[in-house]
Amino acid sequence: MAEQTRSPAVATALGAPFWEAELVAAMRHPSVGLEVTRRCYEMVDLLAYCSVTRIDGVIVAGGLNGVDASAVADLHAHGVWVIAVVEDEAAAVRVRQIGADAAVISAPRSCAAVAARLGQQARLLI
Repeated sequence: MAEQTRSPAVATALGAPFWEAELVAAMRHPSVGLEVTRRCYEMVDLLAYCSVTRIDGVIVAGGLNGVDASAVADLHAHGVWVIAVVEDEAAAVRVRQIGADAAVISAPRSCAAVAARLGQQARLLI
């Protein structure tokens, strides 16, 4: 019998760009396999949620206000991994330097493709 893998439980903090709802919907698609438990719009909300809820990881916008080494360390202290959605390779390097576990470049902005890459990264981290 094949081993079944569970869907990683994640919360998001992507801010409020026009594509946020579409990306979250794509992440929830069965082919991606992410269980989005909460959508936050600010890091303070995400940090509070992670302090009281058991989830596997978070997906944040790399350029969101408050995404810094201290916030990433706080998330790690709660046993949560961090994947950042970024615009380019320079931003990917920056979020890795502050401790993010992975970075997914969002260009070109195809929510289905970005969601698929997020799902792949999340499964590597659980």
